[in-house]
Amino acid sequence: YRELLRLAKAQYRFVGFTEPSREEKTILWRHDVDISPHRARAVARIEAEEGMTSTYFVLLHATWYNALETEVVRIFEEIAALGHRIGLHFDPSHYTDREDLEPLMRLERTMLEATLQVPIESFSWHNPNQGNWIETLSAPSIAGMANAYSAAVRERFSYVSDSHGIWRFRRLHDVLASAEQQHLHVLTHPEWWVEEAMPPRARIARAIAGRASRNEHAYDEGIAAMGRPNVR
Repeated sequence: YRELLRLAKAQYRFVGFTEPSREEKTILWRHDVDISPHRARAVARIEAEEGMTSTYFVLLHATWYNALETEVVRIFEEIAALGHRIGLHFDPSHYTDREDLEPLMRLERTMLEATLQVPIESFSWHNPNQGNWIETLSAPSIAGMANAYSAAVRERFSYVSDSHGIWRFRRLHDVLASAEQQHLHVLTHPEWWVEEAMPPRARIARAIAGRASRNEHAYDEGIAAMGRPNVR
């Protein structure tokens, strides 16, 4: 991961989704935190050590974590304190009425800002292809937030993603090494970036086991703190 960051830094200027368009080589580097806030923090620390910033999009209706849980809130607070931007990862499928999404997006933005005490200035769609959100809702901004999938971003920036642990549409290392693209939009999901190489399904199993272990530990600590027997 450090190698990728260093390749990118050598060729591109890192920018956020709210910054004005530039003619120089620029890169939008973002993370959709779908599964593991803990891996997001690990990646954020590496980026800070390398002197760069990115945008972390937080999902309020995640299956894998609770964005309002105290431990998770502290993680995202640390990520913001490292100088990274926090955005909203919005899941339209959570709601039944797609015609009324904007007030719901404003509500989620307000919730996330109040929880983390940071401005939320951009958003990305969660699973955008499932509901054709990219094509139907491609305005530059919605609910006061810059749209990571706006038509302007898609037209100007070449896109590379590691969705499902597989590079789309080219390997990021190859793209950065060639530096042929003037403007790049890079999406990585922190759960795929671990210390030792393993297949995507094994990484998911690791995330599940890690959360279960933390929950068990929290239960045991609570029982001990109350001086009650831990009946097994």
